[in-house]
Amino acid sequence: MADKRRWEPTPFLDAFVLDRAMARLLTRAFADAPINPVDYALYSSIALFSSRAEENSSDAEDNDVTATQLANDLKVPLTTMTDWIAGPVRRGHVVRRRSDRDGRAWALSLTPAGSEALAGGRTAFGRAYEAFLQHTTVDPDELSTTLTAMAHAVARAAEDLD
Repeated sequence: MADKRRWEPTPFLDAFVLDRAMARLLTRAFADAPINPVDYALYSSIALFSSRAEENSSDAEDNDVTATQLANDLKVPLTTMTDWIAGPVRRGHVVRRRSDRDGRAWALSLTPAGSEALAGGRTAFGRAYEAFLQHTTVDPDELSTTLTAMAHAVARAAEDLD
């Protein structure tokens, strides 16, 4: 007898539906933004990593953020991250330089134009988030905790299947 649970709704189906709904919401919110939702995630991660590193270290080389770190944080393969970085580099929004920490890796940072584009992306993201908050009945902090735990569990499960 087949495992009945396999055919019932699961968090995986819910996550798939959420992914599609998020794509629709963000596509609409970013329609007039200077960057797209993927670029927003990338630029935000670079900016967040850089600001945290600056707060925790006076050594400039400790402020390096690499494609590998971003790929790990955003749960995408390194090859995908490399593709994501190429466009912002071409547009002059992100610069690459050899990492002081690891000469084999590229350190990434936003240019002033990239920071300006991120500001426009924040406006679009804010519109999407405010619209979401008007319709959710669950505490956003609880949602973040649950979704982060799910993302980590799914990433570990994927590694198990490699």
